[in-house]
Amino acid sequence: MEIEQHTRNMPSGGVANGDRAYRDEHSWDQLEEDEHGRLRSSVDAFKKKVRRQRLRMNEKQVGQIRRGMIRYLELVIDLSQAASINDMRPVRSAAMFAAASSFIRAFFDENPLSQLGIVVLRDGVAVQVTELSSSPEMHIEKLKANLDTGGTASLGNALDVATDVLRHIPPYGHREILCLLASLSTCDPGDIMSSIDATVKQHIRVSIVGLAAEVYIFKLLAQKSQGTYGVALDQDHMEHLVMEHATPPPSLKGDEAEKLSLVRVGFPSQASSAPGAACFVGSECSLKAGSFICPQCRARTMEVPSECHVCGLTLIASPHLARSYHHLFPVAPFKEIQEAPVQRCFSCCMNLIRPGNRDDETSDISQCTQCMNVFCLDCDEYIHSHVHSCPGCDREM
Repeated sequence: MEIEQHTRNMPSGGVANGDRAYRDEHSWDQLEEDEHGRLRSSVDAFKKKVRRQRLRMNEKQVGQIRRGMIRYLELVIDLSQAASINDMRPVRSAAMFAAASSFIRAFFDENPLSQLGIVVLRDGVAVQVTELSSSPEMHIEKLKANLDTGGTASLGNALDVATDVLRHIPPYGHREILCLLASLSTCDPGDIMSSIDATVKQHIRVSIVGLAAEVYIFKLLAQKSQGTYGVALDQDHMEHLVMEHATPPPSLKGDEAEKLSLVRVGFPSQASSAPGAACFVGSECSLKAGSFICPQCRARTMEVPSECHVCGLTLIASPHLARSYHHLFPVAPFKEIQEAPVQRCFSCCMNLIRPGNRDDETSDISQCTQCMNVFCLDCDEYIHSHVHSCPGCDREM
């Protein structure tokens, strides 16, 4: 009776808001029934499945795929009216911004010699928010200030803008376009097939991540340009699809970059950071100290990697070059085992859980095929994504 009386006294707006919050939460989607009839969280199982898929790459591809070390990527984000739908928390535009921010940081962490630019779609036009550069925080700040939604999306305009920028990239650069599309249609002023043909002619790979259903023209564009097309099931799946593009993809067949082997670069020296050593830096001629000196023309730039604004020489540091090579010589995939010969992980010394005591159908224990040391799933992922060398093999060396 007290519960009924309390419910009667509640304002109708509070009940409606609570019901809406419960429906928006979709908490029942996070449960699934196992083979024993028990309910368990499907989020953890999905995350582990995604991690295993990312780690268990095809052994035939290890060390035999030619990848581009210098990438030029245009990130196209759909901010049309469809981006204001709240099927992702809080809205699609905020979810895309979070995924794009993580991708931008991961992109430059995995590809320190590459450059990225951002194009947004709004009101039927494509706007170049940032030019190609190597500053991740600048890209994120500019994107955060341009999250207004409205109008329709025009994929044709996005291809025209991105292709016009990427057509001037040197032959050794790998040209890519990554689209985050929330709309189910594209409103173009001209023939979109002409825009697609022009993009493919410039050897530009176009990959698309959709937030709604599959669209034929998006799939056709990805197939013609030898890119990928995926449709996100939820917010976590969208982030996973976007983060897959942080690693350099295989080179396109017939790409001009395959014909070249040498790239002219310079290793700048760092000037003094004392206030008395300040000078005019960069194309904006800002009076700053602690800049980098181009070894060819002695001009000063504020950050590396970058291009000299005077002579156009690519300026890098030796750590950037070393970090780019782990894609060419990756760690061999570890093999999954059902029973561990030892009780603890070789890397973190954590107790290994026996797979027989879990409901998972696959094991969380892996073993290096070279040194035969055993690792847990977390260490396996960390070794392949961050360390890029097996600690057991390094100790033996």
